[in-house]
Amino acid sequence: MSSGEGLIWAVRDPIEKTDPVKEKGRHTGAYETTIIDQGVTDKRLLVYEPEFASVLRVMSRDSNTLSTQIRQAWDSGTLRTMTKNNPAVATGAH
Repeated sequence: MSSGEGLIWAVRDPIEKTDPVKEKGRHTGAYETTIIDQGVTDKRLLVYEPEFASVLRVMSRDSNTLSTQIRQAWDSGTLRTMTKNNPAVATGAH
C-alpha cells in the first residue's frame, strides 16, 4: 500500500460520465450516461504487508492520504478522492 488513492482504486465503484444528447450539433435537453470504468464488484480487500513499518513510513509522508483513507474506511466504509481529473468513489468497502 502506497497511497490512499491506490486503496480507493482497489475497491472503487463504477465511474460514470453524463453527457448532453445532441442532434445536429444542438442540445436536445436530454442526457445520457456512459460507464467509463466498470469498477470492482467484490469490495473485500485483503492487504498482506509483512513489514508494517513500511506502511507507517508511507503514512508519515507529507500529503499522503493513506492514513486518512484507512480510518475513513474503518469508520464509514465510504471512500472518495476529490480530484478534478481522476475522481473515484468506493462505497460499502468496510
